[in-house]
Amino acid sequence: PPAGAILQDGAWRYRPEIRWHREIRLARSEFGTDYRLCVDGRCRTFAELIGPPAGAVTLAPCLR
Repeated sequence: PPAGAILQDGAWRYRPEIRWHREIRLARSEFGTDYRLCVDGRCRTFAELIGPPAGAVTLAPCLR
C-alpha cells in the first residue's frame, strides 16, 4: 500500500493527495479480494466486467 494508507476492517484505505490521475494501475490476484467498480449506484467486481485476475489492470478515462 502507498504511504498514508490505513488498514481498516481488513482492507487498505487510501485517498491520494492529487485528485485526478491520467490512469490508475491496479494489481489483481486470485489470492486477494477482487476490486469493485461502482457507477451510478451499481457495483460490480472486476471479474464480472473483465474476467478472472490475469495481472494488472489499468483504469483510464474515456476521451470523447
